[in-house]
Amino acid sequence: MICVLHGQNQKDFSVDFSSVIGLIKSLSNVNAGPGQALAGYKDARIKMIRTHDSRPCDFPYYTNFFTTQPVQINPSFNPTDSSQYHWAATDSVITINHDNGFETFFRLGISFNLAGTHPYDYPPYDPNDTTYNNISEVFKRTVMHYNNGWDNGFHYGIKYWEVWNEPDGGFWDFSTYPAYTYYEMYEAVSNSIKTYDPNLKIGGAGFLSGSVVTEDSRGWITNFIDYCKNNNVPLDFLSWHLYGQHNPYAVYVYSNYIRNLLDTAGFTNVESFITETNIDLGKSNNPDLDSPKGAAWLASMLISAQMAPLDRLIMFRGNLFMNLLNNDVNGNPSYTWNGLGFKSFSVLADEAPIQIDAEGSVFISDSSTMATDTTNIMILASKTVNNDSCYILISNYNSSYTDYTINITHLPWASADSIRVTQYLTKPGVRYVESVSAYQAGNSVAINLHNVSAPSVVLLKISPITITGIESKGNLINTFNLEQNYPNPFNPSTIISFQIPTLSKVSLKVFDVLGREVRTLVNEEKPAGKYKIKFDDSKLGSGVYFYRIVAGSFIRTKKMLLLK
Repeated sequence: MICVLHGQNQKDFSVDFSSVIGLIKSLSNVNAGPGQALAGYKDARIKMIRTHDSRPCDFPYYTNFFTTQPVQINPSFNPTDSSQYHWAATDSVITINHDNGFETFFRLGISFNLAGTHPYDYPPYDPNDTTYNNISEVFKRTVMHYNNGWDNGFHYGIKYWEVWNEPDGGFWDFSTYPAYTYYEMYEAVSNSIKTYDPNLKIGGAGFLSGSVVTEDSRGWITNFIDYCKNNNVPLDFLSWHLYGQHNPYAVYVYSNYIRNLLDTAGFTNVESFITETNIDLGKSNNPDLDSPKGAAWLASMLISAQMAPLDRLIMFRGNLFMNLLNNDVNGNPSYTWNGLGFKSFSVLADEAPIQIDAEGSVFISDSSTMATDTTNIMILASKTVNNDSCYILISNYNSSYTDYTINITHLPWASADSIRVTQYLTKPGVRYVESVSAYQAGNSVAINLHNVSAPSVVLLKISPITITGIESKGNLINTFNLEQNYPNPFNPSTIISFQIPTLSKVSLKVFDVLGREVRTLVNEEKPAGKYKIKFDDSKLGSGVYFYRIVAGSFIRTKKMLLLK
C-alpha cells in the first residue's frame, strides 16, 4: 500500500474502475425488527433479519414445551401434535419479513428476556431423560411450518437455521450443565433438520464475543468444531459474536482466526458468520453507539468485513436497542448517527455490487490494539453491473487527514461530456447531506474533497453526463428489460438486473430445468427504475437454471449456469 502525501493533512487514494475484485458480501443485515421502523429498514437496504430477541420466535412462546405453573418441561408435550403449537404471533413476525422483501435468518432457541432464567436456560431434555428428541422435533416442525406448509403454514424457503444463541453465556446454564450438553443438543437438532431437508443450512451457536477475543475462553469454539468433526455432525456455518472492539479492523483479525480454525479442521466449506456485532454491548448511554464517531467506526468496520475471510455479518440491532434506526416519523426513516454509517455502506452494496480495486486504506493490524481507538481510514469502491456508475466509500474513523484526492483510472466514459459526482457526507453537524459537483470527462478523473476530518463518512456516486445533463445510459427509463445475470457462470452468487418504466407488480423467480420454482427473488409492487437483485443460493447443485420476470404484460426468461 503506497500513499502519496501532498501535506500532513492530505490523503491520496486510487481507484481502478477496470480491476474487478468480486461481489460485495452480504453484510447489510440486522437483528430484530422492523417493528415501527419499516420505512427505515427499506431505506437502509437491509437484506436479512435474524430473529434473535424477537420474543414470538422463541420456542417456549410458540409451543407448549414448558408448563406455566410451575415452569418446567411439560411431561405431556407431544411435538408432533399441531394443537401444541401457537403460531399466530410468530407468523406475524416472519410474514412481515417475507412480504417486505427481507430474508429471515431463524435463530432456534431463546432470547435475552429468558437468558439466565431457569429452566429456560437448562438443556431442553426429553422428560425424565437426557436425550433431545422432543426439541429436535420442535425445531424440525418449525422448519416444516415455514417452509413446507405444515399446520396451515407457509412456503417461505427460509434457508439459514441457527441452533441457539451464546450457550457459552447466559443462554445455557453451563455452570451446571457442561459444554458437551450443548454439543449433544446441537448434534440431535442438526441431524433432525438435515435428515428432513439436506438442502437447508444449519449451524451454531452464536458464540460469545469473549470466546473469540479472550484466549483463555476459546475452548468452547475449538471443542465444538472438534465435536462436529469427530462425530460427523452437520455444520454448514459457524456463527459468532464480536463486541467491544474499538479498532474497526478487529473484524478482519478475528474473522481470520475463525477461518483458520475451520480450515485446519478440514471445514473449508463451512461458512463463517458474525451474527451479532457492535462497537459495544449493553451500554445504551455509550456515545459511540449514536455519534459521528460511531458512524465512522461502523462504516470502517463494514469495509474491513468486506476485506475479511467472512461470509456474512448481522448487526445488533436494527431497532429499539443499540439501534441503527429509530421508529419511523410520519412514515419516513429516522436514523441514528451509526445508522447513517450503515446506510452509506448498504447503499453502495445495493446499487453497485461489483467491488473494484481501491488503494489507500490505513489501519492498524496488531492484535494487541483491537479493543482500542487506533488510526483508521478506509476506502471501498464498487461499480454497477452496467458500468454506468462508480461508488466510493471513505470512512475516516481516526486520522489526521482533512482533505482527499481520489484518482480514478480506466473509466469507460470518454465520450461523455462531463462526470457528475454526487456526495453524501456524514460528519459532526452533517447528517448524510447530498451535494453535487461536475468534473471534465475522460478515461480518468481526480476528485478533491476538503474538510473531511475524522470522524466522517463520505459516499460518492460518480456517473457520466451527456450535454443535456442526463446521465449517460439514461435515467429516463422507457422500456421494460431483463438483463443477463453477472457473473455467468457463477458460484455461489450472481446479480440479476431489470428495469421497469412504470409502477408495476413485479415477480422475479428462479426455476430449475424441470420447471420447479426454487426461489422467489421479488414479489411486490415497485416504482419505475433500475433494480439489481443478488441471487445467492449455495444450497443448489451445479447446473442450468432459469430466471423469469413478470411485470404487467412484460414476461422474459433467461438462462444462467451455476458451477461448483
